[in-house]
Amino acid sequence: MLVLAMIAAIESNGELFLTRINRVAGRLTAKQRQRIGMERAASYSQVDRALTDLSRAVEETVDNDTGEYTPPKLGMGLDDLASLIVSGVLPEHLKNRPSVAVDSTDYETHRRRRAWRKTPDVAPGSLPEPDAKPVKPGANESGWPRIGDDGRIQATFDPDAREGYRAGKNLSPKGVFVGWDLHFAACVGESPEDAVAPLTTAFSIKPAGDYKADGGLGVLDALIRDDRGPDTALVDRGYSYLSAENWARELGLRGIEQVCDLHTNQRGVHPGPKPHTIFVDGALFIDALPTRLRNLPGFSIGETQEETVEKVALYEERLPYLFARLGPPDLKRGTQRVRGPALTGRVRCPNNAKSMRLSPATRPTLDCDPHGCACSIAPTLGPDDHLQIRQRHPYGTQQWKADYNRRNHVESYNASIKFHHSRLARGSTRVLGTNKTGILVALLVAANNIEVLLSAYEWDPGAPNVPAEEVTWRPSSSQITKRRAFAHRTRRKPDQPPPGEPADGVDWLQPFSLPSN
Repeated sequence: MLVLAMIAAIESNGELFLTRINRVAGRLTAKQRQRIGMERAASYSQVDRALTDLSRAVEETVDNDTGEYTPPKLGMGLDDLASLIVSGVLPEHLKNRPSVAVDSTDYETHRRRRAWRKTPDVAPGSLPEPDAKPVKPGANESGWPRIGDDGRIQATFDPDAREGYRAGKNLSPKGVFVGWDLHFAACVGESPEDAVAPLTTAFSIKPAGDYKADGGLGVLDALIRDDRGPDTALVDRGYSYLSAENWARELGLRGIEQVCDLHTNQRGVHPGPKPHTIFVDGALFIDALPTRLRNLPGFSIGETQEETVEKVALYEERLPYLFARLGPPDLKRGTQRVRGPALTGRVRCPNNAKSMRLSPATRPTLDCDPHGCACSIAPTLGPDDHLQIRQRHPYGTQQWKADYNRRNHVESYNASIKFHHSRLARGSTRVLGTNKTGILVALLVAANNIEVLLSAYEWDPGAPNVPAEEVTWRPSSSQITKRRAFAHRTRRKPDQPPPGEPADGVDWLQPFSLPSN
């Protein structure tokens, strides 16, 4: 059934209905059906039952009376199954990367709204969205809204769809929708020479408005359980704004360091852990940092390159006053040793004779109190010292900008699956519940990965022209144009010939190999 669904997903340009899966079953030849273990063409009820059984097999249950926990029958949860599906078509070196970019996008339920609220029912502690466009209120239907099993407001007939915020598009403001948040982990390069096209290596689906740490950690945990755990996660403010206990601390326990953007509420000046020290935008500085460099403007969408360069130059002026990292952080303990700027030779301090021998033409000379300053100390930052926004490179600097800009890969993938190579949108699936929706969307995401492999890598997993380990990014405008045109193709009709078989030596079932239990 997974093979039938994958064929339908590849052919459907971002739509996967059970009726289309059933039509694929009717088009297969007897030899093709035998190859995937089918005795005869499947009926619609068999397709529906297969999806229902699979969705139940990834559920974990808890008896409310006894508290007894029952693990999923499949031996894995929805996050693990979805991540295996989306990454199963990828070459090993593209799905096993030391850095991943994590982001979420909205997916609206196909069921119509039956109840309205002035403000959506989102999880406490989430990123505030004061600029979101409010929902135009309507008349609630009789018996609506309801209270779902999770205690949140249910506004549609789908039992799991919930209200949440979605980002604005095409200069439109942020808005409110009912459905799910799709969390993706996209592979990214480690340097400009290590460029890769955006591909999704893990996927998680959560009801909209849920605490984003659940979805973000869901994709990272799926990678870890598949022995593909990264050491760096590039995230936006939707994740980094969450409390340190629920996000940054959890990343550290998994051995993952984050690179993140900062919300306006997170930026500014705060007292440091030692006298004569201050935290500015998540980094530790001596209090000799000039006042004009303490509250710098952030980066905004739509600003020109010249404006960005000017801002980065101001952030670079902070570096002489910075406490530099002394060795790698202890992620599991949440600690980091740092050294004062006089010890690293960035400033000339009268309380440090060695630093005064440095050239005053290239380093600022400080007027420190003879009775003590922080220029020559080496403190250890603990988990309570702004762990939520600490990063390897100070916010706003050239190094931070180059590091964080790699997160654009996951934004590119969001555009790929919604516009460029596929058309994932409201109505792309028409089933109820998170599990069924998540399985079908995962198949569409896998199909989109194949489209990207064809257009950007000129490599077909079903008919490989080179070994998987030799697949490299081959950007070509003609190929991309060809694949985009292919994405707008006319839908196949039920009476068309069966799909072609994979090349010799390529197993039809390979992308969906599941544990024996």
